Amino acid sequence: QATTAHSKSTFDLLYVGRLVPEKGIWILMQAYTRLHKKYPHLKIQFCGQGREEHKLKALGAHVMSSSYSDLPQMYQTADCCVVPSLETPTWKEQFGMVLPEAMASGLPIIASNTGSIPEVLGNAGLLVKPGSVSALCSSIEKYMNHASLRKTNAHKARQRAMKVFDAKRAAQKIYSIYREVLLLS
Repeated sequence: QATTAHSKSTFDLLYVGRLVPEKGIWILMQAYTRLHKKYPHLKIQFCGQGREEHKLKALGAHVMSSSYSDLPQMYQTADCCVVPSLETPTWKEQFGMVLPEAMASGLPIIASNTGSIPEVLGNAGLLVKPGSVSALCSSIEKYMNHASLRKTNAHKARQRAMKVFDAKRAAQKIYSIYREVLLLS
């Protein structure tokens, strides 16, 4: 389970995904820059690849292109996963694996209230207005300053992942549906 009782000297934000503007990476960078002035122990790590990778690195952002097998360790060492996706005229966030993976790791989550994110996250994290730097800052500060909220949402996330996104349960549901359909035929 992710760190929920804050005993380390840093507070680590984690972004996992494509490094493209529509994923909200620049909103996250603005929030981080604003908060880092007040909280120098705040750290951020971007994990992914994309056309904005070089710009992020040029600004001093910590960017990793990790293999999929490295992700569990990254989720375990972070204090919060941030999914700051935006809406564009031609794109809304669809179901991705980042949310269920972070949830299964018991990681508190902050995500944009757009696309399929609210449906996937349920009440297991904090939803923010897409594109709002101030809303993102506020939610990050909530997690930084309230260990009990982090712990509660980490627990909710883990429980939701096990209940809704567990592969064995999904396979059992599919099996039951097929069995019911075949018996009715």
